Parts: sequence; C-alpha cells; structure tokens
Amino acid sequence: MKHFLKMIMLCGVALAMLGCDVIEKAINAPPKGSLDAVILCMEENADKEKLIGEYLIKRQCTEKHQLFESNFPSETCVASVHVNPKGISSIEPSEECINTTDRIITAINGSITVKNLSSDIDGSARIYSETAGGTLSWTWINPEETLHRKIIRTEHEWSEQVKDNVPLPFCSKKPEELCMWWEFTGYHYLKTNI
Repeated sequence: MKHFLKMIMLCGVALAMLGCDVIEKAINAPPKGSLDAVILCMEENADKEKLIGEYLIKRQCTEKHQLFESNFPSETCVASVHVNPKGISSIEPSEECINTTDRIITAINGSITVKNLSSDIDGSARIYSETAGGTLSWTWINPEETLHRKIIRTEHEWSEQVKDNVPLPFCSKKPEELCMWWEFTGYHYLKTNI
C-alpha cells in the first residue's frame, strides 16, 4: 500500500512539473485523422522548416495523422490499366473518377489481378490468378476532385502467359479467357473538420 501511495505522489509531482499548459494542450489536441491535427503538427515543427523544408514537414505530419478506409474513394470509376509482364504495371483512373467522399484523400491503394492463368501451358492443369498491389503514397485529392492523373503503380513479375505488347481484355468483357481486373483496395484520408 505504501508503495502504491508513493507512486501516486510521484505521478502528481511529475504532472505538476509538466505544467498545466502541457496537460491542457494534450486534452484539447485535435483528433487523429483531422486536417486540424496536421496543421498543428506543422506548426509544432515549423522550426525544422529551414533544415528539411515545408513539403517534407507536411508529408510527415499527414502520414502521422491520416486514417485508413478499405472502401472505394469513388462511386463510379473506370481506369486505363497497363500490365507489364516483367516490371511496373499501372492503374490510371479516368477523369470520371471523382472523390465522392467528404474527406481529403492522401494515399490510394489498388491492385491488378490477372485471371484464368493455367498452371500448364497446354491448359490441362488448374486455373489460377495472380494479383499485384500498389500504393500511390503521397497525393492530395480534395472532395469532388478527380483522381485522374493519379497513377497507382505495382511491381510484379507476371506469369509467362502474360506477353509484352499483347493487351489483356478486362474480365468484364471476356471472363472465360486470360483477362485482367483492377480495383481500389483502400485509401488514406484526413477529415476536413469544417
């Protein structure tokens, strides 16, 4: 019991040494995931601007405070998809891909899947799929802005059945043949708090 009381007294002394300002600041801090939290973080790190620059401070503060959502950031979206057999494949959303959320999108995750691959060249073996995921890790898409020109890149060495300069159809058009599919697998965001 004496040990417990001694710990409480030490904690009280430590809080008193920190001061009311620190405690009040912690209590009134903006919530994680808010634009206000990023602004406060940037203000608190403004003294580092000459050393690392405002851009890096904004990026680090955004990555520290952003939240993640696994749903799509756009209700309707088409994209141009390029599958490179031995390197970087890409998803480029069209102009119709609009951020339909009330959030600022700070990163987008996506994946490309190649379906109907055969484990045997003559096609007598099992059929399988390969998926490659990627992230557009630093972006800033306000509500109602387009995701166009925000390219998600994936790095994957695809099966030999995927040939260079031979475009794959989308699986919605040829579901029974060698085809590709893409999707958003989530996004990071900030709440605007306005």
